[in-house]
Amino acid sequence: MFETLKEILLSEIREEVEIAKKIIDEIQALKKEDTELQEPETTEHLFRPNDTSKNYNFLAKIIFFKQYKEDQKAYNEKLEKYKTEYEKREKAYDEYSKRKNSIQERLKELREQKDPEKLKEIIERYERIRNAKNLSELGLNFKQVETIFKEKGIPIVLDESDTIIENEAKFDKLDDLVLIHKTRYAPANDEIKTTTNAGATYEEQVKIGTETINIKYEDVRNTIHFAVNGEVGNHFYGSWDDTKYAVVIPLTDVPNITTFYTADTFARGNVDISKGYILCPESEMEQLRKNNANAMIVGYRGKSVSGYANKFISLLGYKKETVMTHGWENADATIAERTVASNLNVIIEEHCNTPDRVEERRLTDINQFKAIIEGIFASNINYEPSKAAEQLLGSDGGRVLTMDRAIFFEEDGKYFEKLLDDLKQYNIVMPNYINAIYEADKASKSIDALDLPADVKTYLVECKGTLGIPHTLDTSYRAFVYEVLKQVKELNKENIMAKQGDAKVY
Repeated sequence: MFETLKEILLSEIREEVEIAKKIIDEIQALKKEDTELQEPETTEHLFRPNDTSKNYNFLAKIIFFKQYKEDQKAYNEKLEKYKTEYEKREKAYDEYSKRKNSIQERLKELREQKDPEKLKEIIERYERIRNAKNLSELGLNFKQVETIFKEKGIPIVLDESDTIIENEAKFDKLDDLVLIHKTRYAPANDEIKTTTNAGATYEEQVKIGTETINIKYEDVRNTIHFAVNGEVGNHFYGSWDDTKYAVVIPLTDVPNITTFYTADTFARGNVDISKGYILCPESEMEQLRKNNANAMIVGYRGKSVSGYANKFISLLGYKKETVMTHGWENADATIAERTVASNLNVIIEEHCNTPDRVEERRLTDINQFKAIIEGIFASNINYEPSKAAEQLLGSDGGRVLTMDRAIFFEEDGKYFEKLLDDLKQYNIVMPNYINAIYEADKASKSIDALDLPADVKTYLVECKGTLGIPHTLDTSYRAFVYEVLKQVKELNKENIMAKQGDAKVY
C-alpha cells in the first residue's frame, strides 16, 4: 500500500520535476559558464607601431637607402602584426560580449518562466516523497490517503511488500500510544461489541451418568481488550494467529478505558471505533464499508491479519513494540509507557487481577451451572447424584464445571448469594448442613462430628482424596454440587420415571 501511495504521488509531479531539473541544470550550467568565461584582452593596451621611415628626409633616403628600406620593411611587418592582433582582439571581445549578454538574457528568461526557488521546492518535494518511510514523513493523515486512493479508483490494500517502519518515540505523551484489537468477528456499526452485548454463548456437551446433554449458556464479558503499540501475542488463554480482522485506534479516542496494561488494556462496554481503522481481507472491504459508515477500511492480502496490524501502525507513524505477557520486550519503553499512562487516571493492572475479571468469570460459571441443571431437566436423565457430581468435578481427571470453590470463599459472598438466588427458580434450596460444612472448612476442622445426612456422609467419604483436577475444591463445595444434583433428580422424578417406564430404576 505505502509504495503504491508513493508512486501515485510521484507520478503526479514526475513530469513537472523533469522540467524543473532541466531548467535547474541549464541555470547551473549557464552560471558555471558565466563564471568561467574569461574576458579577452582588449585593444586598449595594444599600441600601433611607429613608422621609423618618416625620420628620413629625401637626402637621407638616398644616402641611407638600404637602411631606410630595412626600417620600412620592419615597420610594415609590425603594422601587419598589429592589425592582425587588433582584429583578433576585437573579434574575441565581441564574441565574449555577445555570449555574456546571451547568458544573462537566457538566465533572465528562465527566471521569468519559473522561480528557481520554487523549482528547487518541487525537486525537494519529489525526493522527500521518494525517501519517505511513513505517512508522517509524507505530511499526510490516513483520511487524506483514503481520498487519494479513492480519486484514483485504487483500493487501499496492504501486502507483503509493506514492512514495519522503525519509527522513534519517547512515549512521553498519550498520543504516542495506539491500540490494536484482533478479532474473528467483522465489526459493524462503527463499534466493537462486548461478548455480552453481542449475545455470545458457549456450547458444550456434558456427560451425566450414561447420557450426554448439549448445553448452551451466555458468556458474560462486558469488556473489550486491546494490546498497546503491537499485536497481542499467543499465550495460555488464547491464540490469535488465525484472526481475520483487526481494529486500530489511537488510545486517546477510546474514552471508556478503565484498566491499562500493555498486553491487555480494556474498556468497559462497547467501544466506538468511528475514529479508528478496520483491517480486513481484501475481498471483504466493500462489505465492511457498507457496515461501518465512519471507520476507515484497510484491506490486506492473505488469510490472516496477523502481522499486518503491526505494519499498519508503523505506517501511521507509531513506534511498533513487541508485546509480551507483562509488557513490551523493551523494558525501558515499558516503564515510559506506564508512566505516561498514569495520566489516564485508570487502574494499571493485568485483567486477571481486576474486579471485572472476577465478575465475568463468576457470572459465566453460574450460567454454565444453570445450563447443566436445565439440560438435565430437559433430558429427564436418570443418574446417581454422587457419580454425576464426580463427573462434573473431575475425579476422573476431566473437570467439567468451570465454577470452583472460590465462589464460596469470597469475602462479600455476593456471587454465591446470586447463585443461590438463581437456583430458587428451579425450586432448589440449600439445607443448613451445607453451611455447617462450609464453616468447618473455613476453620479447617473435621466434618466427622457434624450431623449430616447419611447419603452425604457416604459420598464425602467415598470421594475423599480422589480429586484429579488442578484446583483444590473444599468439602463444602463438593457437598453443594452433590446436593444440587440430588434435588434436581428428586424434582424431576416423575418425568424420569415416565421416560424410563419403570419406577424401579429410579
